[in-house]
Amino acid sequence: VMPHNLYLHSSLSQTRKVNHKDKKDVRKAVRFMTWDSNLQLSLAFIVNSLLLILGASLFFGHASEISAFSQMYNALQDS
Repeated sequence: VMPHNLYLHSSLSQTRKVNHKDKKDVRKAVRFMTWDSNLQLSLAFIVNSLLLILGASLFFGHASEISAFSQMYNALQDS
């Protein structure tokens, strides 16, 4: 669950002007909100994946040297 995306999606749906009586307008708004939400989720997935890859590359081969978060912080500053 990505709460930032839920807030974004809620904001998008509240600020969009939609004629609720016109079904084409409603479908168009739903389609655009879906695209907006999917784009944000995809970007968040990429950023989260890159952070996991960075953490894995830091620990690979260095597990014996890093045993505390402060050491991990120092190792990240050095790289």
